[in-house]
Amino acid sequence: MVAFGLRNIGKNTPYSQLPCLANWERENIMNGPLSGIRVLALSQYIAGPFGSMLLGDVGAEVIRIESPEPVANRTLFYGPEHKGESFYYLAFNRSKKSVTLDLRTKMGREAFYDLARLSDVVWDNFRP
Repeated sequence: MVAFGLRNIGKNTPYSQLPCLANWERENIMNGPLSGIRVLALSQYIAGPFGSMLLGDVGAEVIRIESPEPVANRTLFYGPEHKGESFYYLAFNRSKKSVTLDLRTKMGREAFYDLARLSDVVWDNFRP
């Protein structure tokens, strides 16, 4: 299996000669099938962040709305950590932009509505 153009890479290839994942992302993800689509993501736990991560992986611009209260975003506390951040949080929020909004305030709701007007998709996994 060839992943990220690693066809001629062997076990003994020096680290300095490995291709940069950022270059692969720039060439492939930025021109993905969802390139030009903006997704506003309000999600929690596993399913929502994973789904919006996949949308970002195929080129969508994903803007994650976060609560100002860390307890509301329980994914911050799952699993092992690196420099104070959960691996789960880092992995499932890759290729996303992040905005903290307090949707309980008028200003936070207005900012959310403005972002929703500018977005093609509003993604959430909250119960109705």
